[in-house]
Amino acid sequence: MTLYHSSNNDLAPGDIIPPGNWGKMVFYSKVDHHLWKREMTIEAMRIWNFAEKPSRLKCAFACDNLDTMVCYHVKENPEGFIYQVEAVDPHAPMHKGDFNAVGIPKGYPDNMWGIASRYWGYDLKTHITEWPGIECSEILVGSGLRVIRKISEEIIKKKAGELILPSDPA
Repeated sequence: MTLYHSSNNDLAPGDIIPPGNWGKMVFYSKVDHHLWKREMTIEAMRIWNFAEKPSRLKCAFACDNLDTMVCYHVKENPEGFIYQVEAVDPHAPMHKGDFNAVGIPKGYPDNMWGIASRYWGYDLKTHITEWPGIECSEILVGSGLRVIRKISEEIIKKKAGELILPSDPA
């Protein structure tokens, strides 16, 4: 399965991106991490009701298409790189979720427990006005990711220009 990953590290084909980096950052800071409560709620919901799914704290993150990764990259990690990757273990557990739905969406009446349940069920999907037609989906992979190739900056800029609408300055 072809996947795409965003990283600040300059990697080469064949390099392995280990799983669990996000979890290490969260656990390093513990309750001082600004997303500690959110991640603990999501993890508790997974353990109780979706135990077959990989933990966000022990997996690698990717997108299943380049368009989504380019939009994510521009918004969240514009200084980094985008890589085409594959799971080191193609049989590792995976989960598709909405990377914006893990926060409480503006105007959404549910609490974090409800959002966590809907995240794991993949029935809460958000949309970003500037990204028409782009599904904000992330793939959690319960394995490391092997770099196939780096996506060139020219391709990223071209795709971003095609996919992302300018923000309304008002």
